[in-house]
Amino acid sequence: MNQDRIAGIGALALGATLYALAGESEAYLFPRSIALAIGILGLMIAGSSLTGIIQPAAGGSRRWLRVLPALAVFVAARFVMEPLGFYVSAFAAFLTIVWIYAPEPASARAAATRVAISAAFIAAIFVLFSVLLNVQTPRGLLL
Repeated sequence: MNQDRIAGIGALALGATLYALAGESEAYLFPRSIALAIGILGLMIAGSSLTGIIQPAAGGSRRWLRVLPALAVFVAARFVMEPLGFYVSAFAAFLTIVWIYAPEPASARAAATRVAISAAFIAAIFVLFSVLLNVQTPRGLLL
């Protein structure tokens, strides 16, 4: 069994478990939506792997190491979320990830573009969470 199939089945199982544990109240609509999305994406990955639509990537088994900087940023963001607040820590995390993985070299113009993209992304997250879904986010010293 290849890694894509295992990951897809694992994501499907995780999504189903989270959906079952989310509860029936209207307050649990957001977690249930996320669980449903995880399950659907897992089903798509597993199905694509089974039908041969997705082929394993060439280049060896060490390609996943490219994800480690993003994982480190996610862990760090989690630890600063309570003192700084959700939106400030999410902005810093997103900007850091954009900075790490951006293909163009660093310059003043690239920096301004990265900050603008990060601000637009966090503004969209704010509208989604605070305005549309009315989700309580951690409030810190800054926001």
